[in-house]
Amino acid sequence: EMNSRQFTYLTEIEQMRVFQQSYFNMVQDLRMNNQTLAMQNEHRLLDFRRLKETMKNMKIEYNNALSIRDDTIEDHMQEEKRKNEAKFKAQGCSLDNDGLHDKLEALERFNRRLRLNWLF
Repeated sequence: EMNSRQFTYLTEIEQMRVFQQSYFNMVQDLRMNNQTLAMQNEHRLLDFRRLKETMKNMKIEYNNALSIRDDTIEDHMQEEKRKNEAKFKAQGCSLDNDGLHDKLEALERFNRRLRLNWLF
């Protein structure tokens, strides 16, 4: 039959076994938590890399859009310059035309006078 010392010893062994099992379970939980955190960290790093790549591409697209805008503005300015030059030339032609018209009228008056002088 078991004496009290043996009983105490068996009780302590059982307590140690329960403690060891609890410790083992805790270590397993910590390992699982660590793996989960490592996976989450890896996902975050992947998300960060994707965002960084997306930002890089957006910056390229933005710069391309700015370049297109600048080219469009430059084209518009060149077109305005051509229009203004054409208007200036048209005004010059109009003035030349008016001057030629005045000269033609003067020549016609002179021609009439000559004809009148020939008649008398």
